[in-house]
Amino acid sequence: MGQNGYRNSINPLMIMLIILSWVLINSYFLSRYIQVVNYQDNVPFKIIAIFVISWVVLSSYYACYHVVSFVFSLLALNSKSKHPKCYGSTPKVAILYPCMNDFQEHAVDSYLCQSYQNYHIFILDDSTVPEEKEKVDDYVKSHSQKITLIRRKDRSHFKAGNLNNAIRQLDSDYKYFAIMDADEIISCDFTKETVAILEANSKVGFVQTCHDLYGKTVFGQMAGEGIDPHFKYFLPARNRFGFVYLYGHGVMVRTQACLDVGGIPEIVSEDVALATRMRIKGYHGIYADDIVCQEEVPPTYEAWRKRNGKFVRGTLEFFTKEFPDFIRAKNISLTEKIDLSTALSVLYIPIFFLVFLVLIHVVLPFFVKDSYSITVLGENNAQHGYIHTAMAIFRPLWGWDTFVFTLFSVFASLCYLIPCFIRSPLRVMRYILRMTTVHLSVSLQTLIESANWILTKKAMFCSTGNRKTQALDKKMSTKVEGYMGYVVIVCSIITGSICLMSLGISLALIPLMLRSNFPGKVCAVLILLPMILTIISFGLVPMGLLGISGAFVGFAFAHH
Repeated sequence: MGQNGYRNSINPLMIMLIILSWVLINSYFLSRYIQVVNYQDNVPFKIIAIFVISWVVLSSYYACYHVVSFVFSLLALNSKSKHPKCYGSTPKVAILYPCMNDFQEHAVDSYLCQSYQNYHIFILDDSTVPEEKEKVDDYVKSHSQKITLIRRKDRSHFKAGNLNNAIRQLDSDYKYFAIMDADEIISCDFTKETVAILEANSKVGFVQTCHDLYGKTVFGQMAGEGIDPHFKYFLPARNRFGFVYLYGHGVMVRTQACLDVGGIPEIVSEDVALATRMRIKGYHGIYADDIVCQEEVPPTYEAWRKRNGKFVRGTLEFFTKEFPDFIRAKNISLTEKIDLSTALSVLYIPIFFLVFLVLIHVVLPFFVKDSYSITVLGENNAQHGYIHTAMAIFRPLWGWDTFVFTLFSVFASLCYLIPCFIRSPLRVMRYILRMTTVHLSVSLQTLIESANWILTKKAMFCSTGNRKTQALDKKMSTKVEGYMGYVVIVCSIITGSICLMSLGISLALIPLMLRSNFPGKVCAVLILLPMILTIISFGLVPMGLLGISGAFVGFAFAHH
């Protein structure tokens, strides 16, 4: 039992069903997994085969996690139970707006329109550009009664340090404070409704609100399609069946709860660290899906990559510095621990995916050489080309059931888009076709950033809202990723792997995506290829299962 009895209110049913469905699915295929591992007797082969099967098992776990989470979120949204609210008092509230060379007037304008009266806005300006500082100064002068400007001498500890500097200067009668991002737009009832929830329960440490997207650029409008489903169809289940996340913006925090845990943790992933520290202290969070704010997605592909690098390093820093205390805490349910662990580790799935591709298409062929004949139609005689592959070891595994299982594992994470697809199928398909390339293109970056963190132990914080380019396309690491794309494409030709081809094209397109940010016609067409190739690869499988050969008639890259 937790300090406030909250532990027993977290229902383990969702996590239990996730684990149960995962175990049952893989138990069904267990005998075939064993056949694959036993295909050859030498130890190196068995080790590699075990790693390959491990990826299959791991990916199926995350597939079960996504699908069950989606179903439980739908149930939570349809539930009539609402969070208790108390409107009887109006304690003092501080709205904290940290910015660094990305001040946006329209965002702060929304804070000035609150129906709640007892609040004050603090602009926490870490800007380094004189023009940006002047913009902030002019805005504050025109709204001096409701806004206070805070600047600090140094910019240590990133956003967390900026917030802590402001919290230390707040009067003791500020019972709550809201944290915003530079692009955060809130509804007029944001403060009123979040405070009412906090006033109704003294053990609620924070209220995280729902978000809709808005994008001002071609890339921003395209990428933003994925934010709405996450907030609406992933998070609602967490109030009763998992861990409630704090996203570091659009959130109202109880000041005393923050002080009880020593302030904002001064790491890059300060949001999740603050949420876990509060749980350790007996507080819990609430996700309010009926209070909707707006946020701008990274406006450029460069900003998207910067944010991904921040997430990768910042989460590793959290795992190292904060996560052990969370796992050891006896007042936190096992359900919450499993839920948070799974949600954070999803970020590193691309690394396991890359290892899987290398093992199955590059390493295993040296142990199992099975040349498949591909017929090329000619005017006179048919010719044969051969590809170098190790797919023979998976013959015991393959069948209609494993085909369905593979489809489930690969596409389960898209289940949150189903409601959007029902409303606007063409819009969702366009999003999937385009963003598949974007997500594949940062897979190698995830590996590089993880290695950098392990070697340097340095995380980084970047302002994704800053539209001023930093010439990311000229960085050596980015160029290496682009060149690696061509290497992967060559490997895909040799091995006949359409999956490798999809990855290779995505990596090779990085320089073009950085330069064009997607308005160019060439880029708009090329980014569709990886997902189209993925669909084709799955479309060819049923033909093979039916015994129809020569599905690739017309093209063959010969490997003699």
